[in-house]
Amino acid sequence: MDDLFSVISGMGNQRMEDIGIPAFIFVISASLISAFAISSLYTYFFTSRATGSQVHRAFPLLSIAITVIFITIQFSLPLSLGLLGALSIVRFRTPIKEPEEIGFIMLVIASSLSCATFNITFTVILAIFSVIALLIMEAVSPLTKGKVHGGMLVIRGPKQQETAAVIETIQNELDISLRKGSLHSVSCEEDICITYVFHKTKNSNINEIISKLLNQYPDFKFNLMVNRTATL
Repeated sequence: MDDLFSVISGMGNQRMEDIGIPAFIFVISASLISAFAISSLYTYFFTSRATGSQVHRAFPLLSIAITVIFITIQFSLPLSLGLLGALSIVRFRTPIKEPEEIGFIMLVIASSLSCATFNITFTVILAIFSVIALLIMEAVSPLTKGKVHGGMLVIRGPKQQETAAVIETIQNELDISLRKGSLHSVSCEEDICITYVFHKTKNSNINEIISKLLNQYPDFKFNLMVNRTATL
C-alpha cells in the first residue's frame, strides 16, 4: 500500500525494483485508462468531421506498449540504445491524414512516458490541460462556421446561340458574388465548361450565385469543390 501511495504522490523518483509488482500493475492500468480517455476525447471532438485513419483505435495498445518499453529500458542504457536502433527500421505505412492525429499521438506518448517514469501527477495535469485546450478549440471553431476557405466552381452546360455573351455574363456574376476569385479556364468544344477558382468567402454567397445562375440557365450543371474549413 505504501508503494502504491509513493507512485501516486511521487514525482518520478521511484525505481522499478523499489515499487514492486502491485505498483507496476497500477502504473500499467493508469496508462491504459489515460489512453481510453484520450481516445474518447478524440472521438468526441473530432470523429464527426475527421477523414483520418481512425488512429484512436490504437491508443490503448500503443499506450501500454510505450509504458512497458520505457519501464524496461529506463535503467539500462545499452538496452535502450539497442532498442532505439531496432525501432529505427519501423515505418508507418498509413499516412496521417488529419493534423489533430499528430497531437493526439503525442498526448498518448506523453501520458505513457509520465506513467512509465511514475509521474502520475503529471499525467493528471496533462489530462486537465488537454481538456481545456480542446474546449477552447471547440468554442473558437464556430467563428469559422458558415465560411468556405477557398475552392473551385465548375459550370457546365450546352452551347448557346451567343456563347461568348453567356460566358461573359456568367463571369461577371461570379466576379460580383465571389470577389476574391478569378477565372481559371473556359472550354467550348462540345459544351460550355467554365472553371472558376475562389478564395475565402461565405456559404451564402455561393448559394446565391448558384441559385441565380440556375434561374438564368436551367440546363447548366454546377460542381463545387471546396477546401477543408479550419477549426481555429
